[in-house]
Amino acid sequence: MWKARQIAKATMSLPMDGALFVDTHVAPVAAKLTFAQLERVVEEARVRFDPAEAEARRQAAADGRCFDVDTGQVSFDGTVDVRGTLDLADAFDLDDAITTGAQRLADLGCEESLDVRRSRAAGDLARHQGSFEFPRRQVVMNVHTDGGPFAKLENTRSFHSMDQVKEWCQSASVHTRQVIDLNEHRWNQGHDPTPLLREQMMLTHPTCVFMHCTRPSPSCDGDHIIDFDSGGPTCSCNLAPLCRHHHRYKTHGGWTYERIAPRIFRWTSPLGHVYINDLTHQRHT
Repeated sequence: MWKARQIAKATMSLPMDGALFVDTHVAPVAAKLTFAQLERVVEEARVRFDPAEAEARRQAAADGRCFDVDTGQVSFDGTVDVRGTLDLADAFDLDDAITTGAQRLADLGCEESLDVRRSRAAGDLARHQGSFEFPRRQVVMNVHTDGGPFAKLENTRSFHSMDQVKEWCQSASVHTRQVIDLNEHRWNQGHDPTPLLREQMMLTHPTCVFMHCTRPSPSCDGDHIIDFDSGGPTCSCNLAPLCRHHHRYKTHGGWTYERIAPRIFRWTSPLGHVYINDLTHQRHT
């Protein structure tokens, strides 16, 4: 009942056709719908059926961008909090720069944790900013569009107007990459998938394919459903993303699974219980 109230509250600001759009998409999966998933559907409905309000909210959010370094709350330990709200493309650039800097520190022998190295990389980025020319933005976005005014970003599973995507790309170095047909059967003779095969796997399965797991596939292992050492091929129909935790379930925990349709998997527990994961419904048989 509380989930129904949550859905109703989320759709109150939508026009009637927008609320119907949300109802059509969430009713079959309402019992397991997360708040983040509901927000994405509501936002898509707003953009589709109340574009003026969606644009007003986008402009208000853009005006609310900020970046604060709280030097007014410094304790004896000598650390400060940093918070900000950034444009998505700027956030991609900043995260990429800090990730690169953290890896560079590790390569130089730094043995501190990843979080500490990322923090140090942010300081290095600030200290060196005066010696760098600002490069053109390198935007990497996997955009899905049907040719209309809207687009979905695979990177963030978010919904945007094509005008917004174009704005992000105006100051960027744009590179055209090969279109990946999700229905094409790809294979590789060795154990490791080619970059295109791995990307096809991630686009086909946005999350880990274990029941109810929402770990994004880019951070998952590319698992051979039939083990490579047992003759399983490295191909489109034998690869699926498993997060490291659930990969261990399969490798060491006695769990097994098989692919029974392009996006449907049958999992068997060590006790013999069978679960079907079709990425939108999970049920126990």
